[in-house]
Amino acid sequence: MTEFAPTPRKDPERRKGGRPRKDSAEKKCHFIKVGFDELNFKKLKKRSRRMKASLSSIVYDLAINGKINEPLSQEMMDCFRKLAGMANNLNQLAHEAHIAGYEDVA
Repeated sequence: MTEFAPTPRKDPERRKGGRPRKDSAEKKCHFIKVGFDELNFKKLKKRSRRMKASLSSIVYDLAINGKINEPLSQEMMDCFRKLAGMANNLNQLAHEAHIAGYEDVA
């Protein structure tokens, strides 16, 4: 008996999987080494843990943008959620007042 060996397909129309390649203009090809003293390095590590981001991404954002946009704390998110709920209630009351008249809603 002969063994069957499948031949690989070479379809030009077949899609390649994975992430598409970046253009050469988008690739980062220049690297700079940066040094920190102990105090500033600890501050940077603390910020990276708080933001859950890498040290290099934090340094990159600081170099390019001059600041880092930290994510909102859980406390602030709760306050915004409550404020949105109050605004929604106020909009519902205003809508009812326009329909039924202001005296009926009061």
